[in-house]
Amino acid sequence: MQAMRWLVCPAIWVALGGCGDNIAMYESGSRLEAFVETGGAGSEVLAYFHDRERDEACVFGPDRGGRWRCFPKLVATVDGFSDSACTAPVYRCPSCTPGDTQVTIAEVGCATPFAVPHELTPTDEPAFVLALNGICVPIVAPADAYFTAAPLDDAPYVAAGFDDRDVGAGLGVHTLVTADGARALHHAYTLEDRRSCTFLGAAGQPHPCLPGTPARTELGLVYFFDSASCTTRVAHSPRRDGCESTTHVGVDGEAHTLVRELPEPAFERSPVDSSCVATQQELRFWEIGPPDENLPIAELITIGEGEARPVYYAALGSPVEFANRWVDALNHTCVPTETIRGRRCLPRAITLPTDPGAWADAACTSEVVYNPEDATHAVRFDGTVIGWLHPLSRYYGTEVYVRLGGECTRLPDPAALLSHVGDPVDLQGLPELTLHPAGS
Repeated sequence: MQAMRWLVCPAIWVALGGCGDNIAMYESGSRLEAFVETGGAGSEVLAYFHDRERDEACVFGPDRGGRWRCFPKLVATVDGFSDSACTAPVYRCPSCTPGDTQVTIAEVGCATPFAVPHELTPTDEPAFVLALNGICVPIVAPADAYFTAAPLDDAPYVAAGFDDRDVGAGLGVHTLVTADGARALHHAYTLEDRRSCTFLGAAGQPHPCLPGTPARTELGLVYFFDSASCTTRVAHSPRRDGCESTTHVGVDGEAHTLVRELPEPAFERSPVDSSCVATQQELRFWEIGPPDENLPIAELITIGEGEARPVYYAALGSPVEFANRWVDALNHTCVPTETIRGRRCLPRAITLPTDPGAWADAACTSEVVYNPEDATHAVRFDGTVIGWLHPLSRYYGTEVYVRLGGECTRLPDPAALLSHVGDPVDLQGLPELTLHPAGS
């Protein structure tokens, strides 16, 4: 039996000439079964599909040829290298269980990385890692399960095409459709030139949709500048052939046009002494122009009335794209997470220490964590799920200790801003979510 989710257009938008027909958020097919994440009372979003033929969870991603297929939901990432030249990657799969061998590995693409299915083979732990300066250095890897990976043929995985639908306000929506009848709302495009676009996730309103492959102003913690004075920022985009043209960049919540491509080099601040040096990054650099006031704008809506509700970008009330976040009853952003109290929507402002790392006292009893993003909670892992949620309080470290060789040892140069880890919070009071087949 097919399971589907339709969103009825609110009457006010019909009166204003928006929305049109009901919108297919997702639909199961004869081979792909839709699984949803729900917070109750109609609060739900498509989580993944279950491929009945392969008996595995899958999510859609572009293959190397640009066609979208439903690849394994399990994801492996590079954790280091087995050789001193850092050319033989060693992988880790945090969500794998014993017996899981087929995973997806992301390769560099344009706006979206390519998804490539791989077969895992157990191997020894990595012995080397690439440092920030690109030098291959030896490491002592923690005890874990590590793998080598070999690419698999794409053909056995379900392929999908796009069904396009205009929804008004200058926006359309691409919906993935498979031959077996499965459907999934995917992402937006601009009606003017029918280019895929990316919503600028600013904290305030509005939310413009930047066409093509948006440029960036930073790479990790690095910003780029147009001269050796390091005063005027420039944007950058990948140096790759065949990618859609780069025309816009988000700056402080606003969408700006790109004026012209700049001759190299661009400049960045050295992490060693903060001096302004010519960058060695293989990127294209652009002069940032004025704000663009003519891009299509989306609103934010929530779906359902549960304790936690998914957030969508929408045009005239019609969902166009999942905003990759949920909100609780107080409209605070929360993150669906497996915990020892079931699947809960945890506060977004969290830091994730996996092991006790630093202490505020010479006996190593009062724990502190590094807190660069002013997080408000920390979580502890118990196996593959989160054990407890801990509140954090501001602590300006003057003395910070770590355990070295079983001894509590003072660090010579402690970080200035840390946070105390408080007593555990009962997870029972946080919004509960469930993963289940659609329609069950």
